[in-house]
Amino acid sequence: MRLAITLLVSLFFSLSTYAATVTSVKGKNVIISLSDESVSRGQKVELFDSNGKKRGIIQITKTNKSGTKALGKLIVGKAQKGWGTDSGQDATMPREGKSSKKQLRYGGIVGFSMDSMEVTLEDSKADLSGTGYSIKGIFDFPFSESFQFRGRVGAEFFSASGDAASSVCTSCDVDITYLTAEGMAQYYINNSKYSFWVGAGGAIAMPSSSSSNAIDTDSLDTTSLIQVAGGFDIKTTSGYIPVEIIYAILPKSDSVSGSYVSIGIGYMW
Repeated sequence: MRLAITLLVSLFFSLSTYAATVTSVKGKNVIISLSDESVSRGQKVELFDSNGKKRGIIQITKTNKSGTKALGKLIVGKAQKGWGTDSGQDATMPREGKSSKKQLRYGGIVGFSMDSMEVTLEDSKADLSGTGYSIKGIFDFPFSESFQFRGRVGAEFFSASGDAASSVCTSCDVDITYLTAEGMAQYYINNSKYSFWVGAGGAIAMPSSSSSNAIDTDSLDTTSLIQVAGGFDIKTTSGYIPVEIIYAILPKSDSVSGSYVSIGIGYMW
């Protein structure tokens, strides 16, 4: 789990560099220096300050022959030397502008989870914990600039183990693979290069395989989960990168209760 968090943090800061940088501002004329991306005449691109906040929009009027620099006209907001742009992404983006509010986006996401389960055995209780992972396809459907629906379909691998002073098991373990279908309502707190959100939803989970010496796996059936989450989307030149933390609670029975905290990262086109 520490490795997963370290990778997420490293990726976050590596993505903080912009595809293009403002090198000169004279009135409404803005010159940007391009890296590996390209822009075309008439394209609108967004300007972001050092904190990732969107500050303006420029429209490209001219590019040099080598494609390393471009001249644009400021049409919204303001510009300042050193600010960055998403040079390959048009300024009209999901949750920004009426024309794209209902644009469906697809992608994939992988997650690493901290799993926990409390099992009531015949003569004692066992507190189990472990690390799992997930692989899912996701889609986003924005309703407005602030609200959207996020769906996920894929596999959740739950794994937990622990010791118990019981005749049932002393080294207890539970491993379950769920096929899941999830839905979540998200509220976006801000609208910039790094768009933060909070959300809540649920999931239907169907066990496809399982093994355990602590619970009766034959009694496992399709179940539901309650989820609360938070995260942010990082805009890129061709889409965005969703980063999310989900807390999920499994329904409690007479003998078993469980939950997990998942950290996920993916890509949306």
